[in-house]
Formats: sequence, structure tokens, C-alpha cells
Amino acid sequence: VEEALRSKPEAALSKPERYVLAVEAMEREVNNGGWDQFFLNTANEFDAILSVALEAIGCPDTALISCEALEAYRAGRDLQVFDDRYYSSRESIEDKLFAYIAANADAINLR
Repeated sequence: VEEALRSKPEAALSKPERYVLAVEAMEREVNNGGWDQFFLNTANEFDAILSVALEAIGCPDTALISCEALEAYRAGRDLQVFDDRYYSSRESIEDKLFAYIAANADAINLR
């Protein structure tokens, strides 16, 4: 999904497509190296929309974690507590994301 969307010009992406990219990037980076890795590797590309994207797919707990992690990152604080909260969260982000994609298929073009 992410690869198909990344092949599109930025200006051609719909709001739901941007949300999918933000959540996919978060899942990839945080699961691989924590919030520090997410913020460093995405170069602030998704900072403004990540929590909104997580709310849109039905993950309010992770949306809150992302907001608090961003505030801590900007303040130069340690992000380990947010990594721990993310890893122990019971929200099924992947399942919710796929349901969001299916529900918004008309606005998410994967070709």
C-alpha cells in the first residue's frame, strides 16, 4: 500500500492517502526503533497529521501517544516512556488501517 501511494506525486495524494502514509510510516519506524527513529527518519513529514490520521482510522489511544511523543521530542526529552506505551497498546493499528482503506477505497487509489 505504502509503495503504491509513494509512487504518486505529493500534490495528487488525497487526505485519506496522506493518512495511510502517515500511519504506515509510524508503524514502520516506531516498531523498528521507537519514536526517536520515527521523528528522525520522517524529517517531520507527518508531524502535523499523524494524530489526526490515527483518530480517523479509529486509534485514539495511539493518537494521544503520538501527540505526547511529539511534544516530548520537540522539548528534547527522552521518548522511552512513549515507546513503552506504544508497544503495550492494545489498539490493533494494522487492522484498523486496513478497515479504513476498505471504507475509503473511493479516495485511496492504489494503482
